[in-house]
Amino acid sequence: VLIAGEKATLKKFVSVFILSFGVVLFLFFKPSKKQSSGVDEFEMTQKFLLGLSMILLALICDGIYGPYQNFIKNTYQRCGAFHLMFNMNLWQGVFSFIWATADGELMDTVRFVQKHPTVMPYLINFCASMALGSSFIYLLQRRCGALTVTKTTTVRKLFSVLVSAYYFGHTISSVQWMGVLVVFTSKFTAPLIASGISSFLKGQPSSQKQKKA
Repeated sequence: VLIAGEKATLKKFVSVFILSFGVVLFLFFKPSKKQSSGVDEFEMTQKFLLGLSMILLALICDGIYGPYQNFIKNTYQRCGAFHLMFNMNLWQGVFSFIWATADGELMDTVRFVQKHPTVMPYLINFCASMALGSSFIYLLQRRCGALTVTKTTTVRKLFSVLVSAYYFGHTISSVQWMGVLVVFTSKFTAPLIASGISSFLKGQPSSQKQKKA
């Protein structure tokens, strides 16, 4: 809305809010892992704060380049999904390479692979899966826009966590199941809530006129 200048409907705003609310319920109300010794789940260390800042920066970037890609595809009609994908991955690769080299993680990774060559098939499978998944994401971006991509990837992440929890036998609390229900029923609840809000807002001026009369 701010970057690409697009007008989003009330239904879309409500849908995004419901999805976000459901994901927050699921992620922040997981069962406690406090041990009997009284040690907390995590400590507010420098690395933890750095991780939070990186997450915040990633969310800001998501909020910028998704709508900006909408602006590009609307301005340049010949710009295809794989054009967007190539340029995004190119610059991500450049910045990641610089960061990993400066931080020393690049050589650590090389040494790890040399020490454990059996990891190579898993890396190849991971890269192939990521390339295939990114192709679908950018095709969706080109045809449906950034908001649809955001909603799709949010539901996909929640579904992945559910599968992981089932596979590894993790416990899911009742509040988390409520969050899952909120997310997967948002398609039906968002139009109803948006319609109710719209009707309420439209009824405000008439009620005020009746009071004045």
